[in-house]
Amino acid sequence: MITIIGTGALASLFAARLASKECNVSDVARRQESSHSLIMFGSWREAIEAINTAGLILEDDSGSRAFRVKATSDVRECEGADLALVLVKSYQTEKVAKEIKKFLSPDGVALTLQNGLGNYEALANELGEERVAQGVAMQGANMIEAGRVRDGGKGSIHVAEHPRLTKWVDVLRNANIEVHESPISDLQSLVWNKLLINVPINPLTALLRLTNGEFLKREDALKVGDHAVDECLAVMVAKGITPPRHSPHNRYREVLFNTSTNRSSMFQDILRGAQTEIESINGAVVREGKKLGAPTSINETLYRLVKALTL
Repeated sequence: MITIIGTGALASLFAARLASKECNVSDVARRQESSHSLIMFGSWREAIEAINTAGLILEDDSGSRAFRVKATSDVRECEGADLALVLVKSYQTEKVAKEIKKFLSPDGVALTLQNGLGNYEALANELGEERVAQGVAMQGANMIEAGRVRDGGKGSIHVAEHPRLTKWVDVLRNANIEVHESPISDLQSLVWNKLLINVPINPLTALLRLTNGEFLKREDALKVGDHAVDECLAVMVAKGITPPRHSPHNRYREVLFNTSTNRSSMFQDILRGAQTEIESINGAVVREGKKLGAPTSINETLYRLVKALTL
């Protein structure tokens, strides 16, 4: 059984893609009941009710489709999960790690696809390293309303090789999710390379109220983003982490182009008046920079401005 941890945008997108290979709502309507081999676990009551009542709605360029997915806030309904896809906000990781521990099977694995730093460590501290796998999601999604999500554009996920994850990579690929595997030694690089993309995109789209495509047209905003990336790169080098082979400035522009209609997760959080992941993104760069003596003034400015927005 696969348990999706979260009911937000990315959690809903991944659940819909996996459900598309199992049971469409119209198929379930002709059955007595579904097997619930895919479950969404979360605390957003409105989303859980919407998904269980009308199905999980996925919108993309081809239209809207509804999929029958079981959603719950009861850990007992997730008991025996073989794979937990962790897609909650980074500030929720310690809490959900304790919940996952209650239902993950002894041979199961929790795969974090979250933004920011510290998620793997929080999960491993609770579950043990042998039951946690590191990944990053280069994918966008927009939460339209509870239980309804729009695909934010072409993307992929990168995962560190893990003996318990092998069979699940094929399952994800069969659900039309692009998956790339990397040696476990590249774990830190995977996370930091994603951070290099989040550091400019998330705070600047949130502060300027821009979609990713609109951000790409703002030259002054891109220059600020470039400076934030340069600081993040300097911190990476100071930590002894291998920087990406390709220009991170070009890479985050590619992401903006490929997800042009998407609103970043931080932008969506600001619009909802919700807590953001700024602590584990720009805040993490600032904290690491201070430890290593690397200047991070641009990241600190972005960090403090986003924090000011959420007061």
